[in-house]
Amino acid sequence: MTVRRTRSASGSSISSSVVSHGPIGPCVSNDLPRVKVGERLASQSLNCTLSGLRGGVFASVLPVIAPDIPWNSGIMRAISVEAPEGLVVNAKQPAPCGGATVGGAYMVKNTAHSVISALATADPSTRDEAMAESTGSIQVFHVGGLNQHGYPFGGAVTEALTGGGGATAHHDGIDYAGPHEILSYQITNVEGDESNFPRLWLRREINTDSGGAGRHHGGSSLSSAFTVHDANFVHGVLMAHSLSMPSSTGLHGGLPGATHHVRLARGTNVKKALASGAAPVGVGDLDGPVTDYAGSPGELFLTPGDVVDWSFHGGGGWCDGIDADAQSVGADVARARISVEGAERYYGVVVKDGEVDVAATTRKRDEIRARRIAWPRSRSGDVPAVATRAGARRIGDKLLLAEAAGGGLVFACDCGHVLAPGSENWKTFAGRATLTAEDLGARVRLHPELVADGYACPGCGSLLAVEVRWQRDEPLHDVQLQRLS
Repeated sequence: MTVRRTRSASGSSISSSVVSHGPIGPCVSNDLPRVKVGERLASQSLNCTLSGLRGGVFASVLPVIAPDIPWNSGIMRAISVEAPEGLVVNAKQPAPCGGATVGGAYMVKNTAHSVISALATADPSTRDEAMAESTGSIQVFHVGGLNQHGYPFGGAVTEALTGGGGATAHHDGIDYAGPHEILSYQITNVEGDESNFPRLWLRREINTDSGGAGRHHGGSSLSSAFTVHDANFVHGVLMAHSLSMPSSTGLHGGLPGATHHVRLARGTNVKKALASGAAPVGVGDLDGPVTDYAGSPGELFLTPGDVVDWSFHGGGGWCDGIDADAQSVGADVARARISVEGAERYYGVVVKDGEVDVAATTRKRDEIRARRIAWPRSRSGDVPAVATRAGARRIGDKLLLAEAAGGGLVFACDCGHVLAPGSENWKTFAGRATLTAEDLGARVRLHPELVADGYACPGCGSLLAVEVRWQRDEPLHDVQLQRLS
């Protein structure tokens, strides 16, 4: 398969993402129109340098439309990346761009990957390569100072790469997968790190409920806590985006993965607690003032008694969580990937005494579907019936594009409910509800300038899409039919 051949079935689409900067700064939009131009795929975007923009697009394309060939620069000859000089994504001197890799370039990657995966879903030959977002943001924590042996040290805390992988049509996301464009990464082990650097780990473990819920859930991320040990200080810079933006987006009704969380406790009693044998594992077990960052922490000066407690983005989920295999969810509860509370809220699976309560699970899922069926619709009216579903194109997990009885095309759910004429935005005919951060996930934080919407089939109550957008934007018209000449 070649990239050009894979692309030949693609239509056009528009997607966007937003990222917040600073402690709880304003959101910055990152719109990415994609239009097909002959044998080339044109890409325009907003928000780093041109090399960062190209890198973000390249990283998004590789796993989806070039999975079966060696990744090489020839792939980019099938893609044009266009952005006038002076934009945030094509900055010119003296614009600062020191954080572009984990900022604008990374959001370009997320946005482009969402578009490519949505397009890939609509074609049977590429559907299996479509994926919810993996590790929607990475934190970069560079630290330095004098170590416990009196020598200078410096480097990155590499466990920040351990985000969850995105789910696919057939599989849960991979735990600790990291960015999907990095095929093989390594992080330091705790013992080796502690022997060379003045840090003592209190815990390093799976970040429960970090994978976005779905029929297949996103991969889990890592969670850890450490303190300054046997040194006077550790100086560092922690650059982190999307602490309040769920940028590990789900696909086709899947929920987003967890956002980053960073908590810093100052002047705690950690040394005394350890000496007493109490074995604290995080800031919740210690005394001392705690800062819970909603935006990038920036420069940090850590001294004995300070504790950094952080966790990372999980992977996005695929399709509706209440369609997940209940026994599989129960097994994930036993493995601490999902909490008992998370299983019930996001998957409709009731776990009691370590076992799935089948009858209670059926009732819970029926209740969730009934609530969604009652969601209000922006528009309603007569929509032509489907002539046959035999030749319908599956453009989502359950969303179909089918031929209407009187001619033309309609959007329909695979339960048989016809949603909207093919010329309209199907979302305006679906049930719609505003979702809170807690509705999106137990480990999700939502910036006050962002709005999350869920869209459900009025016939069966299946969750067909979840959208997070800037509050000033209209709901995204993400599936627009266009006849190509």
